Amino acid sequence: MVIQKIAQYESAHALIDIDREDRSVFIVHLEALDRGLGHGSALLDNLKKEYPDYTLCGNMQPADFSRPQKPSARDMEKAHELGYDFKKDVLCDMGDALASDEKIFAENVAARYRAWKNNDPFGRLHAFYRKNHFHFPAGLGYFESKPPHALYE
Repeated sequence: MVIQKIAQYESAHALIDIDREDRSVFIVHLEALDRGLGHGSALLDNLKKEYPDYTLCGNMQPADFSRPQKPSARDMEKAHELGYDFKKDVLCDMGDALASDEKIFAENVAARYRAWKNNDPFGRLHAFYRKNHFHFPAGLGYFESKPPHALYE
């Protein structure tokens, strides 16, 4: 029999399925409202303490690690026409002086592009679970921590 429950710690919460027969806790969804404060890691540690002889596992879905939206192709093209070189990540002097709003526009598009390009949700997801002592069995598509659990704290 599987019991569904919401686990909470500070601003983090997780929807979990507890299977007492299988002795496993499946993390369906994990979310921290205040990111970067360690609440997600603390929540995982609490689950490890609450279910010390259970296998903790869950899907490897980067829903909790959202990626900033990439600028539209039209905005990228306009920034490029204004002289922004996305490969070199610089605003080149095209000979014509840019109006201040054009320069701000090109730099804004470049900043949004950089934020999108440098933010890999799968990499962040793996790093988060790896630092919390979870493993990724090859080809299975989920992360797991088997007893005895190592704690992050």
